[in-house]
Amino acid sequence: MVRDRISAARAREVARKVHELTACGMQFYGGILPEFIDALYDYHIGPRTTDLAELARIGVPVPPPETLDDAGLRAALQRVIHGLASLNVFLASTDHLTDRALYERLVHQVLREPRGIVRDAGAWCVIDLLGPGQTGRPAVVQRDTTLPQPPASPPGLPSAHFGGGTNDG
Repeated sequence: MVRDRISAARAREVARKVHELTACGMQFYGGILPEFIDALYDYHIGPRTTDLAELARIGVPVPPPETLDDAGLRAALQRVIHGLASLNVFLASTDHLTDRALYERLVHQVLREPRGIVRDAGAWCVIDLLGPGQTGRPAVVQRDTTLPQPPASPPGLPSAHFGGGTNDG
């Protein structure tokens, strides 16, 4: 039982979040409610981190873009993209940004946004650099087809997709 694994305060916070989500129509699939509640707590209520801190934790350097020439920036961008993928964080909708614009947005904004620490090794998220409600912008590079992709969701389960972009391309 889930309550055996969490404190009373955590259970109250999780119950409040579950009530909010079910009130807006979210459904729970099969027998995964305990795992969902744990992941929900971890992401929304539990300890916080940033992707920049997580990249540092796994040894991926993220030098300031101002210190890099074009070749160094491309190499740093690839290290960051693949480092994020190893953390189950994936990028989408990046073709409208040059390598430098993408790296600058990642370093100065996206990687610094606080997020929950998710302990479930099967959990992943996608950061959409267009942002919610945005449609495609003209491509300046062809990068999206070569980006690491998240694993497929189990049948009957939705995939996670979190906007992480802004409207200023």
